[in-house]
Amino acid sequence: RNMRELYPVFMKLSGRTVLIAGGGKLARQKLATLEPTGADVVVAAPRIDRHGLDWRGAGRLTLLTRPYGCDLLEGCALVFAATDDPAVNRRIVADAGARGILANAVDDPEFCDFYTPAVARRAGVTIAISTAGGFPGFSGVLREILERLLPDGDGAMLEELFALRGALRHSLDPERRRKAMGELIEGVKRRYLEPHHGGSEIEADENGPDGHEGHGMTGTKYGRAGDPDVTEEGRDPAPAPESANHRNG
Repeated sequence: RNMRELYPVFMKLSGRTVLIAGGGKLARQKLATLEPTGADVVVAAPRIDRHGLDWRGAGRLTLLTRPYGCDLLEGCALVFAATDDPAVNRRIVADAGARGILANAVDDPEFCDFYTPAVARRAGVTIAISTAGGFPGFSGVLREILERLLPDGDGAMLEELFALRGALRHSLDPERRRKAMGELIEGVKRRYLEPHHGGSEIEADENGPDGHEGHGMTGTKYGRAGDPDVTEEGRDPAPAPESANHRNG
C-alpha cells in the first residue's frame, strides 16, 4: 500500500446516518469515535453488548437487535462492518459499494474504502494521523506526542486565537492584515517550536495589531505549556490503535 494513493479528508457527518453492523467491542470503539460528530448512528446486531454503552453524542443513537440486511444501508452516508464474521463484513462492504456508500471493514484492511486514523483533538483543532495500516501503533505514539504539544489547558488559548483571527479578517486592509496574521503565526511558532526559550507570549494590546482600535486581546499572554502528562477522558491508557482499512480494488 502506498500513502500517495490516499486522500485525507475531514467528513461532515452531522445529521447524516452511519451504520455500524456489529454489537461487540469493535462496534463500541467505532461508536465512541462517532460521538462528537453529530451523526445519527444505527447499531445493528443479533446481540448488542450494552456494557459501558453511554452515548453522549448530539445525534440520535438507534440500537436494532437484528442481523445485518442490505435494507439497513438505505440512506446511509457511511458504514462500518464490525461483526465477528469476516465473511459477513466483506459482504456488507460489497453491498455498500454497490450502492456508492463508503464502507470500512474493521481490522480487514484489504476490504475497506478508507482508513480511520489516530486522532488528537484540542478545542477547535483536530489532527488525524495514518500510516496506511503499515504501523498502527506508531500512529498512536504520534498522537500522544501531539497531545502533549497541545495540552488540554491550551484550549482556551486556541479559541482566543481563532476569535482574534476572525476579528483581523474583518478589520484591516489587506496589507496590514497580512502583517498582523504573520505576527500571530510567529507567536504560535515561538510558543510551540522554541521551548528552550523558556516560554513565549502571544499577545495583542487593547488597540489590536498595528494600533487598529477595538480588536485587540487586552493583557492576553500565554506562557509555556505545563505538565505534559496529558490524558483524555475515556481514553485507554495505551495508545488507541489506528484502524487500518483499505479495500482491495
